[in-house]
Amino acid sequence: MERDWVALAKAIRRAREAAGMTQADLAEKAGIAVGSVQNLEAGRARNRIPQSLAKVESALGWAVGSGVTILQGLAGPVTMEPIGGGRAIARIPADEAEGAVKDALLAVADNLTAREIRELAKAITDELKGRGLL
Repeated sequence: MERDWVALAKAIRRAREAAGMTQADLAEKAGIAVGSVQNLEAGRARNRIPQSLAKVESALGWAVGSGVTILQGLAGPVTMEPIGGGRAIARIPADEAEGAVKDALLAVADNLTAREIRELAKAITDELKGRGLL
């Protein structure tokens, strides 16, 4: 399976910059060398997934396995937000949730038009946003 190292590099860089961190800040938070962050953000293809990826995921607040999911082209990073009591909730981008809802509706709805499926997917996504789940 092809891995999209460039997509992973972009996702890490975007998340790091959105958090206001330098590469050195991220390296320190992840407990890895700055060179490891630089290598991940370079987007060069590798034969194996570096051990530093899991540490970077955690430092960025991503769910375990988010980096591999990005490498496989399946989705963007899933962030974990603390909700108290040592628990956290996973958050996925709203556009990805809406796409997943559309795909699910297509799989089960034989008699719906494309427009009806889009409207249902938007309504479901809006409801999830309203509940703070997206």
